[in-house]
Amino acid sequence: MQFTLLRGSHTRDIYDNRLTSVGLEFSELSAVEQIDLYQNSITLVVPWVFSQLRSISRMALMQNKLGWIPAGTFAGLALSHELLLYGNQLTWVEPGAFAGSSCNNIDLSNNNITAIPAGMMANSPGLTRVYASADQQL
Repeated sequence: MQFTLLRGSHTRDIYDNRLTSVGLEFSELSAVEQIDLYQNSITLVVPWVFSQLRSISRMALMQNKLGWIPAGTFAGLALSHELLLYGNQLTWVEPGAFAGSSCNNIDLSNNNITAIPAGMMANSPGLTRVYASADQQL
């Protein structure tokens, strides 16, 4: 699925569609404050694609089909408030997935994560909370 992102708006509402991946088209957004990508069919977020975004307060990727988060996926993301990843199909988050991110809250609840790997949250200076309720044996 291809689409053009409009510049000038502070919110990107691309929810409840058939989007399957998040790629380089998002790396060019500079003034956006909120990205809503929930209720799609996203299985892949290209690593480092959000690293140049500097004014994001909230990113919603919940209720998609993400199965794992590779190292670097949210690395360098300047996210001032929350990253919502709940209700996906996550089983694993690689160490370094959030490296250098300034996100305060990450919601990983209602996935299939059974362990948090050592170093997963390393080098995430602003991180204060990770929600992981309803994840089995976490």
